[in-house]
Amino acid sequence: MNQRLIVQALCKWFGTAAGRFDALSDISFGVGAGEFVAIVGASGCGKSTLLRIIAGLEQPAAAMSSSTSAPSPVRVAIVPWYFRTTVCIRG
Repeated sequence: MNQRLIVQALCKWFGTAAGRFDALSDISFGVGAGEFVAIVGASGCGKSTLLRIIAGLEQPAAAMSSSTSAPSPVRVAIVPWYFRTTVCIRG
C-alpha cells in the first residue's frame, strides 16, 4: 500500500518537578492513502500530543517521521467524542 504518513520510533517527554515524564515512547505506525485512522485511549495517554506532533505544532523529543509527496496533504483533526449510554430496564 502507498504509505502517506510514516512515523517511526516517536518519543516525547516533558520535564516535571518530579523528573522526566514520558508522554510517548517508541511509537511507530504507517497510514496508507485513503485510510481513516482513529486514535483511542484514556485521558492523558498522549493522543493529542501525538496529533500535535504529526501536525507540526509540537516537536518530538526523538523520531524519524515522514510523509510522502502526494497530491493532497495529510490532514489531522482532533474530534472530541463522548460516549453516553442510557440503559432502560423494563419489567
